[in-house]
Amino acid sequence: MHHLRVHHRLAHFCPPFHSGGDGSTYFAQLRLIFSFQDMHRRRWECALVRWLDTAPGNSTVNELRMQRLRWAQLPWRQGGGWFDVISLSSIMRPVFLQPDPLVNGQFFFNDFVR
Repeated sequence: MHHLRVHHRLAHFCPPFHSGGDGSTYFAQLRLIFSFQDMHRRRWECALVRWLDTAPGNSTVNELRMQRLRWAQLPWRQGGGWFDVISLSSIMRPVFLQPDPLVNGQFFFNDFVR
């Protein structure tokens, strides 16, 4: 699976855990790329993603200039991952997320690693 950085203005729907101000980005795992044609013969290129959220305990991570992430959860359904369909054009670039060796389902994002 590939992890992505998504531009907030171009995403179809963005989780509410971000303010959504200019320059905000979101992190997601790419699950599927597909396209379809609507009834007006417009072609849509989309991606199915699983959203990531900021994880608690970022204080020591901030000193290292890394961000700790975890799988985002739907607010109304505990235990389920937050999946969404977004426009393919909203994907900024792939990113490398280092799995946290101590906490299952959490990752570290370091903007200096390409």
